[in-house]
Amino acid sequence: MSHWTNSASPMEFDGRPGPIAPILESLVLMRCNEWVSCGYRFAPAKLVNPFYLPLGASLLERSSSNVVDGESEPRPLCSPVPKLKNLKLWGTHVDWRSLPYLLPAPSSHEVSMTGLTSLELAYHCGQVRQSTEEFRHMLEKCTVLEELIIRISGPLPEDDIQLDLSRHRQLEREKAEQLTVPVLLPRLSKFTLTYDSQNTALGIIRSVRFPQLRELTLENRTHWDDFPWDSSFILALCSSRMTPSPAPNARRSNTRVSTSTSSPTASKPAQLTTLTLDNIDTCPTSFTDFFVSLPLLTSLTLRDRCTNALAALHPGVRHLESVYATAVTVPCPKLERVLVSVEDTEEVG
Repeated sequence: MSHWTNSASPMEFDGRPGPIAPILESLVLMRCNEWVSCGYRFAPAKLVNPFYLPLGASLLERSSSNVVDGESEPRPLCSPVPKLKNLKLWGTHVDWRSLPYLLPAPSSHEVSMTGLTSLELAYHCGQVRQSTEEFRHMLEKCTVLEELIIRISGPLPEDDIQLDLSRHRQLEREKAEQLTVPVLLPRLSKFTLTYDSQNTALGIIRSVRFPQLRELTLENRTHWDDFPWDSSFILALCSSRMTPSPAPNARRSNTRVSTSTSSPTASKPAQLTTLTLDNIDTCPTSFTDFFVSLPLLTSLTLRDRCTNALAALHPGVRHLESVYATAVTVPCPKLERVLVSVEDTEEVG
C-alpha cells in the first residue's frame, strides 16, 4: 500500500482505529516535499499528536498500558501488520516509541521468515525525529533487516551518548552505557545514509553493526559553511562496523597472541563489494586506510570532491605500527569499476 501526498493533512486520522492488515507486506507513506526537513518545527502542529499519526489510533486501541520507568507506555497485544516486510516513511513520522511494538516479530526460519526486511526513513524535521533510545529499540525489532536507508533522519546530535553521560544520574549513565553497544544486523546487505550533520551520521553508524554488508552509500549534505568537512571519523567507524566483533579473548588482552590471525572471526575481512561516496572528503591517508579495509570491493562510485579518494587508490608504502618496517599496500585489489561524477560530467575507469 502506498500513499503519496505533498502535505501532512491527507494523512490525518479521525481517531477511529483502522482494521488489522494481516497480509499487508509493504507500506509506503510519502510526504513528497523534502524541504520539510530543513526546519525544526513540524507543520501542521496539531498532527504531532500521536493519536492523529498514521496507525496511531490502531496502536492505541490494541494496546495495554504498561508502566516502564514510571511512565505509561503503550504496547499492542499483537502486531496489526504481522506480514509487513517493507516500510518507507518519507516526511511522515509515527509514534516512534510505539513503533517497535507495531512491527512484526522477526524470525529467520527458512520456511516462514517474518519481520521487516526493508526500512527507509527520510526527511524528518528535528521536532519529530527519534531519540537515540527509540532508534535503537526500532533496530532491535529489525534483526532480519536486509536494506536500511536513512536520508536526513535519525537521532539529532543532542541525543548523543556522550551528552547523556554528562547530564543524567548514575542509573541513567548505566542505561546510556548500554546504548554504546551496537545493534547487530546480521542480514543487512545494503545501507544508504544521507546526512546533514556529521554528529548525526556518527550517532547512526555507532548504533549498528553490519558484518555482511555488500553495498554502502554515504552522501554528505552538510551546509558548505558547516565545518568540519573532514569525514575521516565516519569512514573509520563504517570500517569497524563492517567487520565482525573480535573474539572475547581479544577484547581482554592486548598481547600479540590474542590479535593473531589464528582467530577466524577476527581475520574475516569486510564483505563490501559496492561503494558510493557522494561529497565525502578527507585526507588521502584516511581514504587509504578505509580502502585497505575493503579487499573485496569491485565497484566504486565517487561524486564531487574526488581528488583525494582517487589518489588513495594508488599502491603505496605503509609504515607498520609494531616494527620498524614498511609494506607495500594495494587498496581494493579486486576493484573492477570506478565511476567518477563531477559537475554533470562522468568518467568511467
